[in-house]
Amino acid sequence: MSAVSHAAMHQDHRDWQSENALWRDQLREWEQQTAKAVEDLESIKAALVRHTEILSRHAAAVRLYEQKSAEHEHQIVAAVSGSTPDLPIHTDGKHFEEIADHHQVRLRHEALKRHHHELMARFSLLVQTMKVEP
Repeated sequence: MSAVSHAAMHQDHRDWQSENALWRDQLREWEQQTAKAVEDLESIKAALVRHTEILSRHAAAVRLYEQKSAEHEHQIVAAVSGSTPDLPIHTDGKHFEEIADHHQVRLRHEALKRHHHELMARFSLLVQTMKVEP
């Protein structure tokens, strides 16, 4: 083992002090970022609750749409079969309204699905990342 000069040892200590200062600065910054993240947890929780409410409203809208569609289908079948001959079959205009309604429900569902998948993917990644200790 070779001898290390006093000057070299002194230089090592100066380098280490500089690195220690950098580490302290980084840790201070990370602690501030983590404290901010903890504060943000409340807004994240609130956003997830809002998302749950949006899903519930959409589910109700889908059920209502299904019910309206099924009722109309039953009316058409009854009118065509003659079981209720006095029941008028809707005009093409009514059917075009139903087409538009279906299209709107589909668009809303697809937009909600994309948002939900992105939200859950990012949330899952965060949860998995938090489980790993450095």
